[in-house]
Amino acid sequence: MSFSSANTQICYFKDIDDFISFSKKYHNFNGDLRDVTESLILNYKKSFNHLANATQRRKLYSLSSLFDFALKRKIIEKNPLKYVIKPKIKNQIQSHILNETEINQILKFTKESISKKSSAYVYQRIRYLLFVTLFNTAFRLKEITLLQFSHFSFINGKTKVTIPHAKGSEEHFIFVSEKLNRVVQDFKEEFSLEDHSFLFLSRDFQKASSTKRIYNIVKDTINKCQIKKIITPHSCRASVATLLHHKGIPIVQIQKFLNHKDINTTSVYLRKSEEMKDQASLRINIEE
Repeated sequence: MSFSSANTQICYFKDIDDFISFSKKYHNFNGDLRDVTESLILNYKKSFNHLANATQRRKLYSLSSLFDFALKRKIIEKNPLKYVIKPKIKNQIQSHILNETEINQILKFTKESISKKSSAYVYQRIRYLLFVTLFNTAFRLKEITLLQFSHFSFINGKTKVTIPHAKGSEEHFIFVSEKLNRVVQDFKEEFSLEDHSFLFLSRDFQKASSTKRIYNIVKDTINKCQIKKIITPHSCRASVATLLHHKGIPIVQIQKFLNHKDINTTSVYLRKSEEMKDQASLRINIEE
């Protein structure tokens, strides 16, 4: 479920309360989630089948979110809503989440389109560096623009990336793949940049790139890849979170990776998970 607004939170908790009230009234529910069966869920579903499909769908996803949470913490052994069909919504807004195929499509395009003979060579190099960084760090747009080469360091053979002024004015760091480090260091050496230089510079290489420029690079690339989704730098961040979720990474670890103070915020990034069930392998691999 998304907790992006106070109204959404109210709806979520009301949906949970409605289910508990129904279960206590008609099925002597004692509050133990382990006692909830698919049959109970289906009976509950019948009680609001007169409502709009969007409302029915929200109610079921509210419950599914609750049971997913319990499942990850081994409070229950399975989600009773796993096979419960959710009503479809006509003209549903398309997902803003990239799947693994699309991510690798973007990485392949941005790498293979680099040509030293092109007048746009510098732009092409920056574009490839940008997407490799976005898909490996899931940093916020502002954090991307402030990222410097000096923020990369080696700890026990691993590459550590530190954001001194992350959201909330607290230092945040993650460990990243050797592939990202290699792409970053190659870029630094090719353009003879200093440690204190920003990874993403303005067109004249005199200051940090603007958030608008980064946004436009992402938008332009998505169009060139003919991906029919509305994708922003923030969408890339959400896509990484969703992939990690599908790989079975606990939501607490994803929360730390994304540097979220509230775990409910992390759940916002995972709401589109059901749309990507057909992905058999969800590892992000940078094309060689």
